[in-house]
Amino acid sequence: MREFPGGEPVDRPSGEQEDGALLLLGTSSDDHLSTLRAGEAMSAVLLEATNAGLATCPLSQPLEVAATRDRVRDGLLSPRRPVDGVVEEPEES
Repeated sequence: MREFPGGEPVDRPSGEQEDGALLLLGTSSDDHLSTLRAGEAMSAVLLEATNAGLATCPLSQPLEVAATRDRVRDGLLSPRRPVDGVVEEPEES
């Protein structure tokens, strides 16, 4: 693992706020095929973000450690929100 230097947020000259978000892709198991599938999904997400003019920064190194993956899974991914609280149904035309 590497250490990142400390720092302070920098004000943008334009005064616009940064609207950063964190996206976490997960799998139902922790095997090589699941890792491959997650990588494929991440690739698709990054390409779509780039196509939409968004900047991205994958942060995968900490998750290469099994203990860290366990902590993220147990501390961030449960309990899960209901699907209807996250996904909106498309309007019918």
